[in-house]
Amino acid sequence: MADESSQATEELQRKLAEFLKSDNFLSQRYKALRLGQEILDILPAAHERRHEFLEILVNALHDHYKDSNEWSALETAFEYLEEIVTNTDDDDDVAVARLSHTYSQCLHSQFMRGRNEQDLESAIAFAEKSVEKTKRTLPAEEHSSLLTGRRSNLAFCLFTKAHQTDECPPEVLDKAIATAEELYRAVQRPDVGRQVFSDVIQNLGLYLQVRWDQRHAFHDLDRSIALGYRVCDVLAAGTEPLALNIGLFNLAFRLQRAFKCYLNDGSSLSDAHLPQGMNLQEAALEFMTQALGIKTDHLSTNLENTMTFVVYIRELPVDARGPMLARMFPVLEKCIELFQDITLISLRDDQRDFVGTFYGLSRYAAAAALEAGAGSVQALQLLESGRATAMSNGLDANRDGADLEITDPVMGELYMKARYALTQSATQSESFDERYEKLRRFRELQQHIRTQPGLADFDRPMGEEAMKELAAEGVIVVLNVTDLRCDAIIVTTDCVSAFPLPALDEEELSEKSWIIQTYLAKTEDRDEFFVDLWETLSSLLNLLWTQLAEPVLNQLGYKPRKSNWPHVWWVSTGVLSLYPIHAAGTELNKGKTVMNRVISSYTPTLKALGQSRSKYARQAGRRTVPPNSALDTSTNSSVAAIVTMQKTPCRADLDFSDDEAKVVQSYFPNATRLHESTGDSVLALLQGSEENKAPSLVHFSCHGETDYENPSQSMLLMTDWQTRPLTVKQLQSINMPSSELVFLSACFAANGGIERLQDEAEHLSSAMQVAGFNGVVGSLWDVGQDVAYEVVQDFYKYLAEDGVMGFNAKRAARALHMAVLKLRQKTCVPANDMKGNPVLWAPFVHFGI
Repeated sequence: MADESSQATEELQRKLAEFLKSDNFLSQRYKALRLGQEILDILPAAHERRHEFLEILVNALHDHYKDSNEWSALETAFEYLEEIVTNTDDDDDVAVARLSHTYSQCLHSQFMRGRNEQDLESAIAFAEKSVEKTKRTLPAEEHSSLLTGRRSNLAFCLFTKAHQTDECPPEVLDKAIATAEELYRAVQRPDVGRQVFSDVIQNLGLYLQVRWDQRHAFHDLDRSIALGYRVCDVLAAGTEPLALNIGLFNLAFRLQRAFKCYLNDGSSLSDAHLPQGMNLQEAALEFMTQALGIKTDHLSTNLENTMTFVVYIRELPVDARGPMLARMFPVLEKCIELFQDITLISLRDDQRDFVGTFYGLSRYAAAAALEAGAGSVQALQLLESGRATAMSNGLDANRDGADLEITDPVMGELYMKARYALTQSATQSESFDERYEKLRRFRELQQHIRTQPGLADFDRPMGEEAMKELAAEGVIVVLNVTDLRCDAIIVTTDCVSAFPLPALDEEELSEKSWIIQTYLAKTEDRDEFFVDLWETLSSLLNLLWTQLAEPVLNQLGYKPRKSNWPHVWWVSTGVLSLYPIHAAGTELNKGKTVMNRVISSYTPTLKALGQSRSKYARQAGRRTVPPNSALDTSTNSSVAAIVTMQKTPCRADLDFSDDEAKVVQSYFPNATRLHESTGDSVLALLQGSEENKAPSLVHFSCHGETDYENPSQSMLLMTDWQTRPLTVKQLQSINMPSSELVFLSACFAANGGIERLQDEAEHLSSAMQVAGFNGVVGSLWDVGQDVAYEVVQDFYKYLAEDGVMGFNAKRAARALHMAVLKLRQKTCVPANDMKGNPVLWAPFVHFGI
């Protein structure tokens, strides 16, 4: 057995060596890891080489995590480390030093993912232990490469603490730099390998750059740049593409900072042979371009570094920001393509972390397109391509074959199967290798279809003509907000055009939003902060009117009116997705409000609106028109359904839930009703069956809760919510082809959670759109039961107002508009100087057609 195990270990080492030479690096490594885990399953726990084998796997798994961001790889690495450490003698200094070093690196990676500072403190402690044990075992080789690597890891952990945590004493960064300086002196020997030498210089340059960021002593930046050039010269002659890629990016960042210093005070680099003046900008952009041209197997490196460069543009003088943003347009355009591929092959939890890391990427890309003069259509296409990724994938998975332009039914079926398989792989915990292969096959099929006559633009972002067609029922206003520029991209039947919003300040919006969302998330003692909430929200809505809504509506020529309002669809991005644009205004009774000028609907993306419109058109031929009144369903009991939860475990009773049900039943007397049911019962109702057709309209009256850290786990609370919650993730996975309208009388049904995930538009309302509802009514925050009941009463009254045309989801936006107008006026009382109370009336929103 010993010989067999030795052969197994050698086989794994050989496979791991092979993948390093492979063109398909990640895929081959994953195969080697699977082989290793298969061998591990048959290797006895007491085998003499098991620990050696586990260490090989740990290092490979950690490398795989760093390249792919696949959390399960790091979790497995920790699992194996625990087994090794448990069975390692504390007196074995060599093994303890080696394992402490590995543990430190894994903990550092875990900190960078979850931002738990205890992980970082533990990483530092293990790094210190590793260095101490290594010195004890290598007294005659104080400057060995092994010790250098471990001291370098300690310095890097200290640097991370100084750079990535709040209120860190400056001495921590100074200690990291002092250690890096000692290492720098130690590696000035001909016997030191190029990789070790370049790593030490790279890190020292990085630490000096960050100290300049914190203290602005130009000599730190000056030396950092000189070290950066030296690193790139060393690496250019080697075969380490990732190291060279990082070196070039780092040099670009430093030259960008030097350019800022030049613009601010005329500072110049001490080495006259290096770029000076305006050439600093050109050099920074040139190194960015070179770095992006290097192929590496760390999937997100180019995205991470591009975002770092773009975010820093804000630090430049105002006049210099636009030109540099414009120069970044080609780079950001390529990054959006890479972003799409990585999200498609990421597991769902990894995908959420990934899109959160690159929060704002598509908005920067759209802003850069406009700054570069690439046009409003291309800007909007980039914005659509990099937002609401989970929703977009869900819409594609539920896509009807009738939406495809493919005339060949066999090709169409192949495409739909490939798209569905790829989308589902993110939720089924398939191996990285399997997901990577599905992506490759999908892209090949996609390219093949585009070679067919008339299909060159197949499955590309929506084109200009399609955008304009989408505006046939009302103007679409896409609000792109960044800290560099803000714009409204206006889509009409005539054109797609950008309207700059120079007064709108993302930073100011975010500051007010932080206060508002903090108040809204509180569940106790609300009376104590209600006035502050009202004042801050009113201030934000006034700002949105003067800086955004009024200029846009004036541009469109929309004036105040008392009826026959035009219809506008808003696509909000970033922090704006948390707020009701329809509630923007300053003086309710003088026409200076959005609601006095237009009816408002929302859509997370143009794709979502387009698919709802297409689905509605296909339903038109089979839509039931009841004979007696607008909403009478005496001939069709499946048209409507009501889900009520008057009593919910561990939550306050909803005393008005039954009253809401009676309102709906007065218009739908034969509606199906589920009262205090399970989540599975609700899912069965929504999907229907051969015996029971899925309802066209569904009304929910229940508690809704937002999971701020993980919006895909936001839920509607049914009787079993504590054990089997009805979540956004579940709702996104079902398909309801006959559904039309859902009213979510539930708190926070349209709230997308924390800041870095707001562009994902992942909430209960959007989940209902993905599932198939053409229209959704929800709320952005907590709504009082009595207020919700008033809106429900008036909503259905206005929905039925037109008389003989039968139930029509397209009337929902107008019905909600009328109901909210009535409530708004009711909140104008002397206590608030007749200004109304937007905390009560503003959160109700309509999504879809």
